[in-house]
Amino acid sequence: MTKILIAHDSALVRKAICDIISESTNTYEIITCCDGEEAVSKVVSEKPDIIIVNMYLPRKNGSEVINTLTSKKIRFKAILLHGEAKEDIDAASVFSGMKEVKCVSVPFHIFGSGHKKFKADLSEVARFLINSSSSGLFGNESLVSSQEKIVPKPSPRAESVFSKVNSTSASVTSGNSKRIIAIASSTGGPQALHVMIKMLPPLGVPVVIVQHMPKGFTFSLAERIDSESKLKVKEADDGEELKPDIVYLAPGGRHLEVYTRNGKGYARVFDDPPVNSLRPCADVMFNSLAKTHYDDIVCVVLTGMGRDGTDGIQFLKKHKHVRVITQSQETCVVYGMPKAADQSGITDVSAPIDKVADAIRKELEVK
Repeated sequence: MTKILIAHDSALVRKAICDIISESTNTYEIITCCDGEEAVSKVVSEKPDIIIVNMYLPRKNGSEVINTLTSKKIRFKAILLHGEAKEDIDAASVFSGMKEVKCVSVPFHIFGSGHKKFKADLSEVARFLINSSSSGLFGNESLVSSQEKIVPKPSPRAESVFSKVNSTSASVTSGNSKRIIAIASSTGGPQALHVMIKMLPPLGVPVVIVQHMPKGFTFSLAERIDSESKLKVKEADDGEELKPDIVYLAPGGRHLEVYTRNGKGYARVFDDPPVNSLRPCADVMFNSLAKTHYDDIVCVVLTGMGRDGTDGIQFLKKHKHVRVITQSQETCVVYGMPKAADQSGITDVSAPIDKVADAIRKELEVK
């Protein structure tokens, strides 16, 4: 008998999902819980064939549940439920490369006009996961407890920070210690960053990124991009030194600033109130760079709604040597943030997403 775990903090939604599953001619054993910590515990103890987990849960959100199970080497298949807002869709998209994690959009009024589509989507994805025969970390093999030792096969993800950091290009010079790349992105940003970062060669400078995302989702985004990139990609830790050829991503739901101590750059990660309703906020990051030792800065503005980044770059340009690259309209999911920069007159180069890495390289070439 197929066993399904439903993790959702709304009793109404849990009931709706149970009803959808129960309409099938197949027989299922259904287990429910209302928070992320309990979901992880029940996956370990109950060993469900599929987990249906909400993106936003108390104690651990859906992303943290998936990350925790992955880190414990627990095999599972998951359906991640997310809202219809663009930011929710973007947040869920970090799992698009995982064949055994499928995402389903939940309508705002689950029993309204969107119920029929939600029912069809959920049923189709559940059938696909039940019938799939993929193997590996996620698969049809029996789930294993977190206490079992599993020796993973070697993979590109096992590449050390040391090896990535030391594969620098011939164009690197000691003068790059005062250079830095700073990137802002929002709606459509996860996909854009995935394309752009993996095309970025080692240039001997640190990279800092603000991607508008809620807490818990940037860890998976950084991990996915890192697995395909020449540079090391990670979430920024508060107080860590910014090193060449490492990409530091602002943790979801937290601001990121850059500061200087003893001639070296460091990250500050903190939980101050949102700025312009955003946390993290790109303007906060760009503003902080004005007070650092970095005097040669390449700012990049990628797809996203609103104008976050433009005001910060305008302020930064008053204090530093700044070059600005924006993602061209035709490759943006939402041409909002790049448009604001373009219309303000601060853009030096506008390029399609698959040409942005080359534009950055050209801006950092040693003259």
